[in-house]
Amino acid sequence: MHFLGTAGIILSLLGLLILIGFTIGKLAWDYSINDRPLFYLGILLLIIGTQLFVAGFVAELVARNSETRNQYLIAEYQGIDSE
Repeated sequence: MHFLGTAGIILSLLGLLILIGFTIGKLAWDYSINDRPLFYLGILLLIIGTQLFVAGFVAELVARNSETRNQYLIAEYQGIDSE
């Protein structure tokens, strides 16, 4: 979650800022935004950022539900029964 979540949030925020800028420009000056490559880059960044964030979230859930999560090797070295 640390790596994918951070990258996802950064990309999503960048895409959102681009799209907010285009929205303000469209409302204030009434220019066409669908023929500009930066508009499509903003949409792409928003989609990829969301996918990265969700992938990081799902990976964190899978890692936390591991059966061997709370089994430590130090108990075996000290002769302590872990059960």
